[in-house]
Amino acid sequence: MKNLKLGYKLGLGFGLVLFLTVVVAIIGWNSMSGIEKRVTNVGDMHFLIEQISEGLRAERNFLADKNPVRRDEGMKAMDELRRQAADSRDNKFHDPLNKKQMDDVIGAAEVYGKDLGEFIHIPARLPGHRAVHQLYAVSVARRGELMKFLIDREIEVKIHYPVPLHRQTAWLQNGFP
Repeated sequence: MKNLKLGYKLGLGFGLVLFLTVVVAIIGWNSMSGIEKRVTNVGDMHFLIEQISEGLRAERNFLADKNPVRRDEGMKAMDELRRQAADSRDNKFHDPLNKKQMDDVIGAAEVYGKDLGEFIHIPARLPGHRAVHQLYAVSVARRGELMKFLIDREIEVKIHYPVPLHRQTAWLQNGFP
């Protein structure tokens, strides 16, 4: 090194600094692309959480006001949840564990959406008629389960006519068909 001229020394020093700058730039570029991917995945997971919250909110609102639009909102949220989870699984995740987690989310959303859609059948309203909701009758295949679910959440539930009117003694004794 002592025998090299000052110009060569400066040139080698500048070349070394330039080489190290390029190495640092490449490492930074790769790291930033990894961060970008993780931020995108976090955004997707945040969307999934919002859809879960929206579905639960729609379910609570439906149980409170019996508006069928609320049930439809919950079903839509579950559809969006399944769509986003499938997109994340297929296009954004490469780790098998992450893909399995998205499959689990999709499966849970399908079960929840199916249960929400089948749990309560809302009777159709006649055109030109309004419901006053003094009583809100619903037809439910699993009445006992629904009653327990609502009672556990301190929502009052009653069976208005345990025996239908047309089968009651007073009705039959007075000659009504």
